[in-house]
Amino acid sequence: MKNFVCAVLVLMCCQLSVAQYDFQVKDLPTDTLATIGTQVISAKDFLERFELMPFPNKDKASRIEDTKLEFLQSMVAEKLLAMEATAQNIGYDSVSQTLQYNLERMFTRDELYKREVLPKITVSSEEMREGMMRYQMQLHVEVMGILTKSQGDKLYQKIVKSKNKNAFIKSVKDSLFISLDTLHVSLETNDLPLENAVFAIGKDSVSKPLELNGYGWTILHLIARQPNFQNLKFSRTDQLHKVDKVIRSRKQDSISVKVFESLLANRRAESDKNLFFMLTDSIYKILRSDSDQYMMKGVFFLSAALQERLRESFSSYLAQPFAVIDGEEPMTLHQMLLGLSNLNITFPHVVPEYIRYVLNNNIKTVIQNEMLAREALR
Repeated sequence: MKNFVCAVLVLMCCQLSVAQYDFQVKDLPTDTLATIGTQVISAKDFLERFELMPFPNKDKASRIEDTKLEFLQSMVAEKLLAMEATAQNIGYDSVSQTLQYNLERMFTRDELYKREVLPKITVSSEEMREGMMRYQMQLHVEVMGILTKSQGDKLYQKIVKSKNKNAFIKSVKDSLFISLDTLHVSLETNDLPLENAVFAIGKDSVSKPLELNGYGWTILHLIARQPNFQNLKFSRTDQLHKVDKVIRSRKQDSISVKVFESLLANRRAESDKNLFFMLTDSIYKILRSDSDQYMMKGVFFLSAALQERLRESFSSYLAQPFAVIDGEEPMTLHQMLLGLSNLNITFPHVVPEYIRYVLNNNIKTVIQNEMLAREALR
């Protein structure tokens, strides 16, 4: 490659201790490990990248010095390739700039999330105790379908007052309830209301009436409580790590909603109705004219090919403002389409009303994402 220059490697990198990876950024050494033209790779650059990036053999302590040298050489190669790309004006074309715009927005939102949401997530010792109990147990329950909550309340009282609860439940099956399903419930169940209801069942062996997704109004009947042998195979340390991870994951959604709502409080954005209807009409016409091309598993996708057709059709409108955001530069139609390309958008039916409804919801997400990205950049 014509503009490649000689890289001088300073092999002192091999003396960098793995223990240094735990240093705070301000404490990292700044020695120059490699010089590539006018650019340098410092020890700080190396350690930050080496700690964060996957690389073959990083876990083998016996050859860690060789691995570090190979990693440094890969960073030098990366610099050389970047220099050649710059010389050939690669990266400044419209496709590369579009990719960079998208990545920048996603990474800044991710960093905002890490700074504003993650530090607010805490797990108490009581939550860990409860989580460990649930993680180590598995409860087998029968889902008893009822028509209404009031009927469920009456059935629940009858079961509680009966001397032989299991016998009574068998005697009223099909007359007061229908057996809908049997489930194994543990900490890793994806339905938290279900999990909470099951683990709250006491000596009465049944839960109070609750409405479950996919089942309607139900009462849960505890059939068996047993150890979760699959989870008990892990070490105590691994179990604690997995429980902590589950609890934190469950808190993330609710906390992030509150944080982002506070960041975007009193902020308004309004889209151009004419452009919106032009866009939905165009999508409708494309899907109607060639529905087989965009249909998969019974739904219609806003695929990359369809998005490209939209950009071509609206080429003269791409620079026009699509969404006006209070006190800020408006989002152009081009930026809106870029944002939509990051989402997995499907239409259940090729009907104008459905297309407008689905697209409107996704456009709201794109505008919110853009507002969060701008807040992160600030």
